[in-house]
Amino acid sequence: TTAVEDISRRADAYDIAGEQVNGNDVQEVLACAERAILRARAGEGPTLIECKTYRQLGHSKSDKRAYRTREEEAEWENRDPIASFRNLILSESIATEEELAEKEQEVEQLIEESIKYAEESPLPSPDDLETSVFAD
Repeated sequence: TTAVEDISRRADAYDIAGEQVNGNDVQEVLACAERAILRARAGEGPTLIECKTYRQLGHSKSDKRAYRTREEEAEWENRDPIASFRNLILSESIATEEELAEKEQEVEQLIEESIKYAEESPLPSPDDLETSVFAD
């Protein structure tokens, strides 16, 4: 918990930029991230980005989500960023339904290959604990 409702205000305590963005709007998040990257590359330091969004699922599989109504969940489901962005891509004729289905298949395959690679890979050595943690 925190004393402030908006986490982005915490940036003030560190004298860094803070921005709040609609986390369900892919384009808005991208624009905010691009501004933060430009600031950082210009030597103006980091940016704390607060993406206001909604956790669709419970905290765990046993979470019955009794603390919110099904109507609330349905309302937020209609704002799902993936579905909204998909609809935008289709409505702007950026890609066809077939192209998106093909891309989704590629992503699913990549995920499966990544899981297989991780499961088949040996655990890292304790000697590697600090590898790639600090910049030279």
